[in-house]
Amino acid sequence: MHRAAPLLLLLATACSGFEPPTLEALNPFAGRAAVTPDDPAVSRSPVGEEIARTRRALVDLRGQLADTDRAIAAIGQELDAAEAKYGSLRDGMSATLQTGARPADPALLAQWREAEAAVATADDRIAQLAARQPTVAQHAARGGELAARVTAARTLPGALPEDAGQLDRLAGQVGETRAGIDRTQNGLADQIARRSAAVADARRTLSSLSLAI
Repeated sequence: MHRAAPLLLLLATACSGFEPPTLEALNPFAGRAAVTPDDPAVSRSPVGEEIARTRRALVDLRGQLADTDRAIAAIGQELDAAEAKYGSLRDGMSATLQTGARPADPALLAQWREAEAAVATADDRIAQLAARQPTVAQHAARGGELAARVTAARTLPGALPEDAGQLDRLAGQVGETRAGIDRTQNGLADQIARRSAAVADARRTLSSLSLAI
């Protein structure tokens, strides 16, 4: 690294507009009625038995989705920490360069390397987010299967009058779950895109800063 001309110093300062996005907490079932594995109101008919089996599968799917959402949120918190560390170091380097610094200042070099490491950490956590996408896709596929089971249950013989209401209730719960999965899936894709763009901007800023140190 070497001291750049004043124009490069200004470029390094101008490129410091890295603003890490805020992770929105993922809680797709907030305010929704809980789904329990067993419901004493379910009949003993073939349709009632299928309702009970589907409801147990739905409870399992919701548990898996909750685990996935918690994992995504935890990774997001680590990303927030890495981005905040980078931002603090970037601002410190820019301020020092504006006031003047000797060529290859050891303190600035150390800060630059530390900032680079923070960006690398952020990049790694983005990869971890991307690795969750197949799991969320599996949740979506499972949700579709449960919706199909509810539809098929309506055609089973031996239904009792109370089964229709239970099927309607279960269909609504499956629909809520699928909507929650969609929010997780879309939110995850959006977060990966925004975080990736922020990291790319940070790398450009570090490259400019390296010329000015």
